[in-house]
Amino acid sequence: MIYMSLQLRIALAYIALIFVTMAVVSMYLIGFIRDSYQDSFENNLQNEAGLFIEVVSDKGLLYEDSEKLRDFAERVGTIVEGRVTVTDSSGHVLIDNWLDDSKESFELQTQEITTALSKSIGITNRVSNLTGEQMVYVAVPVLDQEDRVLAVVRMGAIADVIQINMSRILLTVFSSAIVVLVLSVVIAVVLARRITLALESITEGAQAMAAGDLDYRIDVVSQDTIRLTAAFNRMGSNMKSLISELSSEQEKLNVVLDTLADGVVLVDGTQRVLLLNSAASQILQIGEGDALGISLGKITREYEIERVIAVCLSSKDVQYAELFLEAGYQNFSVVATPMYLESYVGCLITMHNVTELVRVETTRREFVSNVSHELRTPLTAVRMIAETLKDGGMEDQEVAGDYVERIIRQVDNMTQLAADLLALSLLDRGETNLNWEKVPLGDVLTELQHDFAAQLRKKDTALQIADLSAMEPVLCDRNQMKQVLSNLIGNAIKFTDVEGMIKIDAVQGSQSVTIKIADNGIGMKREDIPHIFERFYKADRSRGYEGTGLGLAIARHIVQSHGGSLSVESQLDEGSEFRIILPQSSAH
Repeated sequence: MIYMSLQLRIALAYIALIFVTMAVVSMYLIGFIRDSYQDSFENNLQNEAGLFIEVVSDKGLLYEDSEKLRDFAERVGTIVEGRVTVTDSSGHVLIDNWLDDSKESFELQTQEITTALSKSIGITNRVSNLTGEQMVYVAVPVLDQEDRVLAVVRMGAIADVIQINMSRILLTVFSSAIVVLVLSVVIAVVLARRITLALESITEGAQAMAAGDLDYRIDVVSQDTIRLTAAFNRMGSNMKSLISELSSEQEKLNVVLDTLADGVVLVDGTQRVLLLNSAASQILQIGEGDALGISLGKITREYEIERVIAVCLSSKDVQYAELFLEAGYQNFSVVATPMYLESYVGCLITMHNVTELVRVETTRREFVSNVSHELRTPLTAVRMIAETLKDGGMEDQEVAGDYVERIIRQVDNMTQLAADLLALSLLDRGETNLNWEKVPLGDVLTELQHDFAAQLRKKDTALQIADLSAMEPVLCDRNQMKQVLSNLIGNAIKFTDVEGMIKIDAVQGSQSVTIKIADNGIGMKREDIPHIFERFYKADRSRGYEGTGLGLAIARHIVQSHGGSLSVESQLDEGSEFRIILPQSSAH
């Protein structure tokens, strides 16, 4: 009787403790989960609004194409099952996927919109005037580079889903509490009886080890369990040593794989991904966790990878392939090695980035080809003139003199080509020492105007230079910068028709100095502009303009050596404008 009373008291005390603990924990969890779910719900709406802003900004849909913006807003609203509203900077509705076109263009003065117009994120939980349902709204402002509000994107969702999910959570919590309470009663009775203490001790030890606590050891509860206790503790020590060794080896492997610049992917016999390192994840633009267990071909959509793996698995030989990825315009050397182990059959793929090697080889071939072409033309002309002189042309002094002049011009062209190549080589190697000095830009331009006077008169072209007398001197290498300006002015004269106009101006800002050389000449095609600063590139070879094709390449190198940039804007048959931008430090 006393034993039963004691057992009952222990059981009741244990049950009461568990009940109170579960009640407190359940109340806390319910409140915590409710708040967390509410915050998560609002954060999701905010993230969706942010993604919406990013996409429409990248595509330029905000003000340029309202139809595309409406279509995109409706598709987003369908996906997120919510309301998408876009207003302008004064709160007038531009797009609302829950309203017809005829009902838009009114001013929205809700709390969340007002908050967003003040450059903050507006969040409200209220009943919708449109549907009469409880809604959660999140409004995010769209700011320009000057921190001005351009528009507001508002995401809304029905709040009933929160209550529905909370009801499910409450049901789960209460069900779990009942289950735990029932289990507590059973455990209380078992503990009260104090049966098989040694077995319970070993069970607890096994559970601790299963949870990862390999340092757990059990105590001797009686003389009868000494050997069992010692064997269990020895097993724990052995397991800890073995798992530590395995973990150490796994960490070493992971470190090696993650530090490799080459991509490494391991697939099984069905091309499902078993392992891939960080480099492979970046190369193939796939998540490491998302790819495991999935066919590599379905993830990458690269036929060449599928083909080389299939050939490797079928032939059981190492296979080699070249892979070009349009994303980033990169070239890779792919090696597929068959793996035949006891546990599985698969293939190890390594991807080595050879983009730079391909670029260097392509540049080398193009350079040799261009130099050969540029030298072949004057050499051919010199040979033809020499043969003409040899065949009797020297008897006519006037003709002979003209031919000699032509030979001299061709030799000058080759000399200029060699000089340009030497200058470009020095600039590439960084062996050109700049002689920094404060240079009045107007004086340099006046000198160049005098140097090009004959060419300007010959083409009846006007060179208009702005008044730069009030401008502070530019800190630069005078000769190098004069060469840049000479190349640009010479090109402007060359590619401007008779009676054309060339304008030169300079603007001194707070952060930089900008020099503009504009003409109303023949201009350039849009597809030529990205290549105009490449070596030997000539936009229109059919017109027969003379030159080595190196002038703009040299000019850009010189400007870059000053820490600046050289760019061009041009339209065919309307003219071109080159811009030299130097840092502010070059203006003092």
